[in-house]
Amino acid sequence: MKRYSFSLVTKLACILFAVLPLTGAKKQQDPFVHPFANPAPNPELPQVLIIGDSISIAYTPTVRNLLKGDAQVHRPTTNCRWSAFGVKEIDKWVGLKKWDVIHFNFGLWDWYGWKQKEKATPKSYAQNLQEIVDKLRKTGARLIFGSTTPPCLKKEKSSEIFVSIETAQSFNQMAEEVMVNNGVTLNDLFATIGQKRPAYQKADNDVHYTKEGTKVLAAAVASAIRKALPKKKGTSLKSVLFIAGNTKHRHGFHEYRAGSILLADALNMSDLPVDAKVHWYGWPEDESIFDGVDACIIYADGGGEFGEKYEFLQKKVQAGMGIMFMHYGVHPTKEVGEKYYNQWIGGFYDDEFSVNPSWIAEMTPKAGHPVSRGLSKPVRAYDEFYYNLSFDQSCNHCYPLATAIPTHKNVIRYGSSKFWNRQAEELLGTPQALLWCRDPKTGARGAGFVGGHYHRNWAIDDYRTLILNTIAWVARVKVPKGGVPSDPISLKKLNENLNRPDNPEIVELPTSDLLEQEPAILPLLGPDGRMAPRKKKR
Repeated sequence: MKRYSFSLVTKLACILFAVLPLTGAKKQQDPFVHPFANPAPNPELPQVLIIGDSISIAYTPTVRNLLKGDAQVHRPTTNCRWSAFGVKEIDKWVGLKKWDVIHFNFGLWDWYGWKQKEKATPKSYAQNLQEIVDKLRKTGARLIFGSTTPPCLKKEKSSEIFVSIETAQSFNQMAEEVMVNNGVTLNDLFATIGQKRPAYQKADNDVHYTKEGTKVLAAAVASAIRKALPKKKGTSLKSVLFIAGNTKHRHGFHEYRAGSILLADALNMSDLPVDAKVHWYGWPEDESIFDGVDACIIYADGGGEFGEKYEFLQKKVQAGMGIMFMHYGVHPTKEVGEKYYNQWIGGFYDDEFSVNPSWIAEMTPKAGHPVSRGLSKPVRAYDEFYYNLSFDQSCNHCYPLATAIPTHKNVIRYGSSKFWNRQAEELLGTPQALLWCRDPKTGARGAGFVGGHYHRNWAIDDYRTLILNTIAWVARVKVPKGGVPSDPISLKKLNENLNRPDNPEIVELPTSDLLEQEPAILPLLGPDGRMAPRKKKR
């Protein structure tokens, strides 16, 4: 049996104990191992910030690995604790760095009251989140809120507090309302864990997760971040700006903000070289928002009612900015229509003879045109489709992009008695342009679309594709062979960002019975060739 001298054993031990600290130190400097080891700057990659408590601390390294090569993922080198703490510290965590995406969460500490003199309520939690969102929006980053993961099954071991699913959901519901009202993307981590919390949580009195549970959360976070990442640097992006107006219409009608956000999200997630943003309710105070915009989409009452700002748009269009108006957006004053709309999009709604019936249209896109890609058959939808518009007959590069034929059998409501007239009646049975354009060889393209009255119609895949194709075309983006791709719109997604978020009425998804409605009786016309005013209901 060999014997080693004391001096040799001592030397080996010294080497071993010298190496161990170095190995540990190396791990602490590795961002793919240690959550607080933020990556070295790389301006070629999008910059992502994760803000959250110990749950997010645990999944941060895995998220970094999942997004390796696509983004740099950072986080504050601390536990971000509860929402009131976040209000105080958020500016410090964000710092002066330019962030592309911020994924954030608060909630567990608010539920369990760790280290807090005053425990949060759902109301105070919502108020804190609103302050945090207000501060984060100033960064210009795309924001994602991760709903708080479920409470543990029994009393939490350190606080000795039991949080029920109902209590947790009351907080999450308040958070969801704040995020929806502010256009912040929701990442439902509560649902990600769902009924599997007994398997994923470390113990029935512990809110933390096993390695497997942490992997599941990391995958959900990485997926949400990946969808929000800007297109890879070096790609020439087209900038699309939606101007979404407010409205006095009823819930589910003229939901300009919600509709614009749905369309903008679809464009941003389509892998096309497009960066779409939405400004809602009124003319932007900071007009620099128009800098570099390739296409402006105006979805608003009365053509936006922009007054002297139409001249501002005129200069932008003359400089090459494409422009598109949707639904009531195509209905300006006659003066604005003749002065600006004719030269921007080639036509407008004229009170003198245009009409606004609700009818079941079979929109046929222009064959061979980019807007028709991915659409193998007419697009059927029930909407308030205006027709008999005023078109600039002198324009030799203006033409319909999609037409449909109103008839006695498919008109369900003849619209406002203020507008229905003999000329419109005589046009029943003839093709009408519901989507049209101005397409000069050089310079700004323009388009108009009369649909978009019922918010539910954005959940019709072909209807949505037709308009996404048109927006891309107006921005001079190459429309893919299969059309601009977009995910199906769920009931939950359809009801996000509505004008009246507190309204208890759900905006339902469109159903086939909408296409089977009984036609209306043709209105009687007076001596002036117009419909008599309807009697007001008492």
